[in-house]
Amino acid sequence: MKHFKKLIPTTKDINLEADFLFLPGHERAAKDLAELMKKSMSSPGYDASLERQIGSLLGYSQLDIEMYIQNLKDLGRL
Repeated sequence: MKHFKKLIPTTKDINLEADFLFLPGHERAAKDLAELMKKSMSSPGYDASLERQIGSLLGYSQLDIEMYIQNLKDLGRL
């Protein structure tokens, strides 16, 4: 198991430090996830496209991702 740390700025001028753990050979996907998380956390509101990409990289099914996005819409966050 490998890992790296990444500072992720948020919209509230707070930097979150995140640890990304990944198996050998999956470093590119972990770095892509870190960049998507950075975009997601630093933009106001939710971006359904970003949430789909994050969910996909995390291995969620398309159905689970769409249900999550629908839940955000139902809560008025998207």
